[in-house]
Amino acid sequence: MTPLLLASLQTRVDLFALSAKADAASRLARSEQPFSSDYRVLLHGMR
Repeated sequence: MTPLLLASLQTRVDLFALSAKADAASRLARSEQPFSSDYRVLLHGMR
């Protein structure tokens, strides 16, 4: 395996872990605050 391929694979794994963490955090926030899902949709729309 080339170092470049290995690095890109590692980046993908990091991004996946990061998105999984963000998803879990947003799910937790949503269960605590009903309005936060609307807030997230708003933030997503601004991006």
